[in-house]
Amino acid sequence: MSNLACNCVLWARSQVPSLPMGLTTLAQKKAIINSQVPTVGSVAICDVGTQYGHVSVVRKVVSDSVITVEQANYTPCKITWATGTRKQLGGIIGYLDQEDKYIHHHPNLLEMVCMVRQ
Repeated sequence: MSNLACNCVLWARSQVPSLPMGLTTLAQKKAIINSQVPTVGSVAICDVGTQYGHVSVVRKVVSDSVITVEQANYTPCKITWATGTRKQLGGIIGYLDQEDKYIHHHPNLLEMVCMVRQ
């Protein structure tokens, strides 16, 4: 079994199972960006100055400009936490936000959506 801490994408997928396959290059990671607003559980896409880029998982939104992320392999083969701005956190260029996760965490909203669809 591979060490998930040595691969940011494999580790992030262990936390966010819907993270797509085929995310080796920065260009592939950029292609999945669907938000510029961080939310807890979204995947942050970073341009760290390499052809591969980096991903991390947003764990807390501290303010409009500061978030906390958990990530693998930013420090080689380690899982680490960091808090800072987009620039301080490795140059975050966008997020993969799981569009339906808000509904799943708010049962009343799911009930309202179901009523509207009927």
